[in-house]
Amino acid sequence: MEKIYLDRNENNYGPSQKCLEAVKLVTPDLFNIYSSAYKAGYKSTLSKRLSDEFTISEDRVLLGYGAEDLLKQVVQTYLNEKEDKLLVPDHSWWYYKEIANETNSISLEYPIVEGEDSYEYDITKLLDIYNAEKPKVVFIASPNNPTGNSISGDQLTYVLDRMGESVVVLDEAYWFSSENDKATELVNKYPNLIIIRTFSKLYALAGIRIGYAIIGEQLNQIKKISNRYLGYNRISEKIALAAMDSSVYYEDIAEKMAAIELFISVS
Repeated sequence: MEKIYLDRNENNYGPSQKCLEAVKLVTPDLFNIYSSAYKAGYKSTLSKRLSDEFTISEDRVLLGYGAEDLLKQVVQTYLNEKEDKLLVPDHSWWYYKEIANETNSISLEYPIVEGEDSYEYDITKLLDIYNAEKPKVVFIASPNNPTGNSISGDQLTYVLDRMGESVVVLDEAYWFSSENDKATELVNKYPNLIIIRTFSKLYALAGIRIGYAIIGEQLNQIKKISNRYLGYNRISEKIALAAMDSSVYYEDIAEKMAAIELFISVS
């Protein structure tokens, strides 16, 4: 029997048939010719598609080598001095603190506490630490890895209303539902907010390494850092676009994931 490994949180359902067909339709020019998206006035076909999906300007869509790369871009853009601080949740991904270490900046933790049925963000303590430490960058993971808890919409806006002096990153790598998606509304309301998502989890495309972010209006510095004049991986882009064209398939996957989550929570 084939073993299924769950330790890296990969999607074992696999990508849609359209993604597999996109691989078969790869042409030689995708290997030896740079993207010509700049001739049309945007960074790439994928960033243009995402900007249309989120109804924001294309320059406010960032692409990266998975969410991992985008998190690193944020830290390396905004944490430049040894006294600069990154505030991250405890009981979370070890990589958050590691990328702070790479810039010799300071990583601080705020608590995720164990409730009766699940873990929860301690919003009061988060803001207490924020006000005392005044970090340049704050990470909020929703859902959080490994505890699985999310921050509610009301909690998120309450926090964002009080963090206007920092760059706030909402790491939604484990986002898998477009229902009541408030991403555009949030980045339009909060000019210091970055929302990061990935094609690795829901779309089962971890191996092609595509992540994206949508950002608030005032974050011009990371736009310059993230921009790639010669474009991005054109083959990965084609596959990611095929995934976006497979909504029915991925809605089914999302329902299956939600059913598993419900089963685990009541077991």
